[in-house]
Amino acid sequence: MGKKIAFIGSSGGNLYKQGGNDLPAMMKELCGQTKAADMEIIFVQYVLASGSLDNVGPDSPATLFTWNGAEVQPAFQGTLREVDAEAAKVDAQLAKKIEDGEIDGVMFVSASPDGANRQTMEACARAKIPMAGTGGSGVALTQNMGCNVLSASGTTGTTNRTRAVAFTTALAKYWNIKYMPVIGNTGENAAAKNQGNIWKRINFRGIMMTSLPAFIAMALCLACSKIPGCEKLSDVFDTLVNSIPIVICAIAAKQVSGLDEVGVVGGIVAGILSVDGGILGGLVIGILAGVLAYRRSRRSGSRSGGKISDCPGCLVDRQRNLFPDQSMHCL
Repeated sequence: MGKKIAFIGSSGGNLYKQGGNDLPAMMKELCGQTKAADMEIIFVQYVLASGSLDNVGPDSPATLFTWNGAEVQPAFQGTLREVDAEAAKVDAQLAKKIEDGEIDGVMFVSASPDGANRQTMEACARAKIPMAGTGGSGVALTQNMGCNVLSASGTTGTTNRTRAVAFTTALAKYWNIKYMPVIGNTGENAAAKNQGNIWKRINFRGIMMTSLPAFIAMALCLACSKIPGCEKLSDVFDTLVNSIPIVICAIAAKQVSGLDEVGVVGGIVAGILSVDGGILGGLVIGILAGVLAYRRSRRSGSRSGGKISDCPGCLVDRQRNLFPDQSMHCL
């Protein structure tokens, strides 16, 4: 029987802009990766706020999500203060499961070791079960409590996939389980899994935060180029400056399209064409590339048996029985 995993946390501050506001998508990544490593998520306690926790208050709307055996479901809605109180009750249930040996490992994001996740963290510290998580302050508090944290990092620069892969890799290595990361939702399959409002995925802060490592690399190159004997790094710095729009464009296209590798490739191609536009040009062109990639994948899915297009031309053609399945102008 596979290892049983609990997933806890909240939409956090930076996390909210980097996938934390889309819990179903996050869980798809986690479930896909854990399944590949013969693990199973059997418990979820997740507090989703109406915005970044850096900006909302205790009276802001929030929702508590739990696990129904197959997917996450809203268990309670109210103010953030009320939801935290309900989350504490779920926290007590999880703590008992850990003490009873029903949970083998814990994954967490932007957890609250001194709040809604306190009892779970204390139980983990006593049982010394393996844990993996992200969220700077939450990770630090968890480690200070004596928990066995195998993988710990901040949230900046991470995505739903990188977090899922990092968590699963750490636990698989701990248990000596053979694990190969599952990479790829592309084309029409990815589009079918991303049916939400595409415009809600456009988040400038999230795109720029994810691009932060590229800016850090550029700054380090500039600093090192001032060291005697390292003047040649100034050429590397110039190359990095020119590549920043491409990085931003690729990240924007991937996040907006939701097509993973297809979105990245589309963003890189668009980014190369937008280098002269600078950071702003890369950002705008990346978003447009993501929208176009998403629309194209939806159209491809329509032709291959997915939802049939309802554009006026298609409707007229189907009424005339010329092309029952699809209009010629959409081919």
